Amino acid sequence: MRAHLQLSRTVLFPLCLLGACAQVSTTQHPIARPVAAPAPVVRNSDALVALVDGQSITFATVETPLIEAGGTQALRDAVLDERLSDECARRHVEVTAALCDAERMLLLETLSKDPREADELLRSLRATRGLGATRFAALLARNAALRLLVQQDIVMDDEGLRATFDTLHGPKRIARVAVVADLPTAERFLALVNGGRAFGDVAAELSIDASGPRGGILPPMAALDPSWPSSVRRAVFALQSPGELTLPILDHARYAIFLFVSETPASGVTFEAARADAERVLRHSRERIAMDGLARTLSSLDGVTIFDRRFDAPTP
Repeated sequence: MRAHLQLSRTVLFPLCLLGACAQVSTTQHPIARPVAAPAPVVRNSDALVALVDGQSITFATVETPLIEAGGTQALRDAVLDERLSDECARRHVEVTAALCDAERMLLLETLSKDPREADELLRSLRATRGLGATRFAALLARNAALRLLVQQDIVMDDEGLRATFDTLHGPKRIARVAVVADLPTAERFLALVNGGRAFGDVAAELSIDASGPRGGILPPMAALDPSWPSSVRRAVFALQSPGELTLPILDHARYAIFLFVSETPASGVTFEAARADAERVLRHSRERIAMDGLARTLSSLDGVTIFDRRFDAPTP
């Protein structure tokens, strides 16, 4: 559904920057460069990589497939690291091992509040994204550098704090959604549901949203949560009781229909009691957005002269 209604929530940690880590020291000694990673191993093209039934596989055999598999992203990461290094030097800031360790802890916190589960999720994340010690260490340094460069520009305001507090502690609604291509299909959808068919069953049949196969069920939504479009929040929170439906809502040439499923009451925590936590969450959220924007700008290949054309070959 989010693909069509543009409800995509921002990822809690900039995964587009992920590269994975061995343990990072928490000592305060500065890293030599603002972004540091283990030095690459220079290989001769005849260097032996493996033996298969007595036959040798050299680095030359796997070099081009490796570049095709991830060379462009590796080049962008290298470009980003170089430009981050220059920018950190220009602003007289440095990435320390302690800052890298803080980035690792933040990543774990975003994965799960349970330390054991967070460790397991991080291991899984590293495995699925191919994040070995070198790439993860570079990731942590990269994100620490980005955070240093954007943190002075982050503006905290009462409206944002109130919205964050509401997201953390306010009432949450569970809703289902169906997204269809045209108004006649939306009217047919409503006729089927009003005629006694279960919303989830009809959504599984007719909805073109990614949530369709699971009956259109959505994650919990707060009234002020900025990760959902305001039009969606208004529609869902305007419904008076569970089981009530919205009329079809036009969104980007498609129609969405929401069903109010249930509501979880507010936590009862006061704004003042939760203010510090809300400030931390809001700051991290706004830093993340700014970091992502800066990373996209600095990793651009504009102005980069590529001598090995395999690194900018179009993806098939």
